[in-house]
Amino acid sequence: MEEEKRTSWRMGLYTILIIGVYMILKRMPTFLKILKKTVLLQRCTIPTFNCSNLLFYISGLLSIYRQSRPDAPAFCLILQAAFGYSRVVIKEKIFCLYVLFKPFVIFHKPETAEIVLSSTKLIDKSKEYELLSPWMGKGLFVGFV
Repeated sequence: MEEEKRTSWRMGLYTILIIGVYMILKRMPTFLKILKKTVLLQRCTIPTFNCSNLLFYISGLLSIYRQSRPDAPAFCLILQAAFGYSRVVIKEKIFCLYVLFKPFVIFHKPETAEIVLSSTKLIDKSKEYELLSPWMGKGLFVGFV
């Protein structure tokens, strides 16, 4: 009796599992079409770099930086490495850094900053600005529309 309950329970689970896999496979093309249209997977046309090379570069700099300045935070090093990479490698002094699926555009050329800040199309603020608003107020950089 106990063995029959276990067998029927397993058969029910297997049936639900098979139906679930079938439904997922049937809807997969539709899901992929929607996923390709999302903003998260659309790559920007700004130059980018291989992340593994940058991580190797930053890890080497981190060991040197910690020896020279043991009390300074590592975030300072990351920003210095990002701007240094932009200066040395890319002539336009602009590049795109992907953290997971979110692109971060790093630039320090005044003309580029002027174009981005004066644009009427690029006025939506991301969630990162909400972190800066208590610290910097609602001025030029963190003003909400």
